[in-house]
Amino acid sequence: QLILRRNKEKLKGQLPALFDTILEKQKVMTQILEGVAEMEENVGQRLLDLEEQKKHRKKELENVEEQLQQCMAKSQITDSELQFLQSELESLRSSEKELEALQNEVDEDTTEIIPSAVYVAQLYHLITKIKWEYDTPPNILKGGKKL
Repeated sequence: QLILRRNKEKLKGQLPALFDTILEKQKVMTQILEGVAEMEENVGQRLLDLEEQKKHRKKELENVEEQLQQCMAKSQITDSELQFLQSELESLRSSEKELEALQNEVDEDTTEIIPSAVYVAQLYHLITKIKWEYDTPPNILKGGKKL
């Protein structure tokens, strides 16, 4: 019993120190748990922020994809219009060449006809005594009767 008593008294002396140690450890654990809770809150908030950014980026990507589709559609329309205009240009060039060829034929024919027209005009003058005006354009004859 003496040993028990001594141990009991010894334990009584150590109890306040042990209690203080437990309180100190409890404070440290509380601080650690508060730190962990704060870190969890920060991580959770960061995760929410990243999710919000992800939604925003996804919306931006959808807008860019929509704009790309619109631009591609416009590009196809522009390409088809360009092809149409190029074919029209080729057609106009072809028509221009045909017109030039026809103009050359007309010029050649007119050049050949004018001398014969002058001859006919001179012949008519001799017969009808009409005075012809030769200062007119090549395809027009004017004249008046002499009195």
